[in-house]
Amino acid sequence: MSPLSVIITIAAYFAILFTVSYIAGRKADNAGFFVGNRKSSWYVVAFAMIGSSISGVTYVSVPGMVAASNFGYLQMVLGFIAGQLIIAFVLTPLFYRMNLVSIYEYLENRFGMSSYRTGAWFFFISKMLGAAVRLFLVCLTLQLLVFKPFGLPFILNVAITVALVWLYTFRGGVKSLIWTDSLKTFCLVVSVVLCICYIASDLNLSFTGMLGTIADSDMSRIFFFDDVNSKQYFFKQFFAGAFTMIAMTGLDQDMMQRNLSCKNFKDSQKNMITSVISQFFVILLFLMLLCSCSSEDKLELHKGATLPIMQGIADNVPYIQSVEKELTYDLYDGVRITDVVFTYCAKPTRMIIAEVDLNKNVTIVTSTPDNKPEVGKILQQVTVQAEKAEAAGRKVILGTNGDFYSKKNDLWIPGGLFYKDGVAIKTEIGWEADHVFYMLKDGTAHITSVPEFKLVEREVVHAIGGWQRMVQDGEVVKNFTVNDNAMQFHPRTFVGVSADNRKVYLFVVDGRQPEYSNGMRLEDMMLLCQGAGCYQAFNMDGGGSTTMVRRVEKGSSVSFEVMNQPSDNPARSVINGLQVIEKTN
Repeated sequence: MSPLSVIITIAAYFAILFTVSYIAGRKADNAGFFVGNRKSSWYVVAFAMIGSSISGVTYVSVPGMVAASNFGYLQMVLGFIAGQLIIAFVLTPLFYRMNLVSIYEYLENRFGMSSYRTGAWFFFISKMLGAAVRLFLVCLTLQLLVFKPFGLPFILNVAITVALVWLYTFRGGVKSLIWTDSLKTFCLVVSVVLCICYIASDLNLSFTGMLGTIADSDMSRIFFFDDVNSKQYFFKQFFAGAFTMIAMTGLDQDMMQRNLSCKNFKDSQKNMITSVISQFFVILLFLMLLCSCSSEDKLELHKGATLPIMQGIADNVPYIQSVEKELTYDLYDGVRITDVVFTYCAKPTRMIIAEVDLNKNVTIVTSTPDNKPEVGKILQQVTVQAEKAEAAGRKVILGTNGDFYSKKNDLWIPGGLFYKDGVAIKTEIGWEADHVFYMLKDGTAHITSVPEFKLVEREVVHAIGGWQRMVQDGEVVKNFTVNDNAMQFHPRTFVGVSADNRKVYLFVVDGRQPEYSNGMRLEDMMLLCQGAGCYQAFNMDGGGSTTMVRRVEKGSSVSFEVMNQPSDNPARSVINGLQVIEKTN
């Protein structure tokens, strides 16, 4: 969505909210503000309570739990039902009998004013912290979609969001909240139903077919009784859900205030029982959302990919919708190029992969400006680095940019370790460059941590650092640093190694050109490398530095052609790189 369409959607939503707030609160007195004059219809409150318990965050958290714990979350939801029954038949009659406006008045009547104030302050602090987290998530999304594209600061984003929420809440009190929560419930339920319908439609599944697919999925398991020590054990989840519901609804002013707005405790009990059972089915819909998505790989295996390497990638990266174009050719004996265009997160993305077979007459070396055994004095384009290496007697087949770099004391400094032709040029690491790609004297390629590298340092011929480790021993890395670079769409340069250390994968992904190529997120690149067959992989410098060049021979003349379309035009000068060269005796 464009920033303008997001703004229009938000403006329309808040226009409806303010309209509801005005209608609900125009005749509200003090009692109306706090408890809605105890005239709220129980079925309206029941519907509103669904939206009070879930949010937009539910779209991420609840479906995401399926991957980690299957449908086991429903065990806790069953506990919610038990906890709600305790609230409905124990606490609610008591609160109504005492005609409470604030449930913490019970503490005052039973234990005195100091207890009342203590309970109220604990509620206030917990709500402020919880609201701050939820608001932060909302504002982060708005900053990414709206405020950042317009160059507006984050503090303005927060101020506007808080002001809008406060205005419609202040205007109508609890009556406004009930009706706006009803609107929120409607939007959330309709949207998750539509998502499931669209997914089923894309997979050519009927309703019964979708239910059958979910039922057959390994992720649809609900009950876990087999291991008492597991956090998924049924009774742990059930009782946790019951106590959580009692604490977060029955002893929470915010939630109970809605329940206390019903005409009498009998209506309030109807509301609570109806809402918690409805929540069960709504949460089930959110769980079905990911489970139905996960079936896509089984039903649409390769998403249009025909090349084996792209079939593995398309199967492994869920956000690749389809492969639009594939081109493969042998650039040299042992150097195979795959040039593809695919739809990723609904945007076109172009990627070039160079598969280098080290069993053939090729190897990998590091490159520097002017092919000198030093780094730091100047920067140079990848094409020029290839020309300089060629002039020095190397037959360069292909080249890419290398490590991240920064400037210090008029010198350009690479982020990680750097070795060239057996010479240690840089031995200290910076930033997070704690992993290294290197070639040993025996011709094998490796990606390891720096401590592992130090064990074989005497056998190293070429080495280059990078930033994030992406694949380790065939598994994607889970604990990578989450930042703008990782989570946003950027051009990327990265390298992988096979399990036998005899094959190197060089990847470049173009980006920052929406109509041509949008770029990729780091977490999806990890899955991409794993799908391509990398046993080890790590991220090098990307962005405007992303460049891959190839050898072009015309008669006796040799030149180097940029294969991709760098976001910087002309291609950026860089500190170092990797080159595929013909082996020398």
